[in-house]
Amino acid sequence: MIISAPRWSGRDASGAVELGLRLGSDMWQYWEALGYLREGYTWLDSLLSLDAPVATAVRRTALHSAAVLALRQGSYALANRLLEASLALAVTRATKVDRDCPEQFGARARFDWRL
Repeated sequence: MIISAPRWSGRDASGAVELGLRLGSDMWQYWEALGYLREGYTWLDSLLSLDAPVATAVRRTALHSAAVLALRQGSYALANRLLEASLALAVTRATKVDRDCPEQFGARARFDWRL
């Protein structure tokens, strides 16, 4: 079921991509706990690359989740780019909570990169 969900969510642009991004954003901790970092990142990346209408908050959260998975794999520059994109979307929404969350993770990614 979980393995086929990425293929199913990428087939239909009528809300399935957004559903796939929501599911993927919620599953990053699952993938991290089981060591499926690459699978999780690939799923999110493939859905983010589709040209489908997705709510800004959903895209922002998916970018953030993909960044965490990239960070855990040691891809610090990629994680930083994803976090910057997430932060840019958060700033467009212009709410304090959205601005603070990705910025905090971005600072952590930049800090880890310097180690």
